[in-house]
Amino acid sequence: MKSRLVKITYTHPQNGEAVTIPYSQDKILWPALYGVLTPLCLEVSDGLKILHSTSDILGVEEIYGQLEITLYGDRDLAGEIVFEGANVKKIISATLRGKTVKMVREEKRIALIYSHKHKSEMVLNIVIS
Repeated sequence: MKSRLVKITYTHPQNGEAVTIPYSQDKILWPALYGVLTPLCLEVSDGLKILHSTSDILGVEEIYGQLEITLYGDRDLAGEIVFEGANVKKIISATLRGKTVKMVREEKRIALIYSHKHKSEMVLNIVIS
């Protein structure tokens, strides 16, 4: 098997909407023999849920108006984590390993785009107003 450029569609478990991975771009390179995480709909802060992630989520902490999310993933798979909820517009910025993370906003969701570090945990810091 070899890696392929793909776009995957799943059904949002709470409202039945069709959602894609990647959410923020046309297609991503998906490594061969790599599994897909199911949609999470995991509330991580008041009015803020993780809809889906291409990373394994190892931990979530809310500290002083910031979320610290510990992630792990395949270096050949683009990192994407999508948030939704009433307070999604309160996400101001995000950093990973000291670098600003690309954010793609739309009315009801925000996608954070990053690269995985090879065989290593990473902490995504998200500032919330």
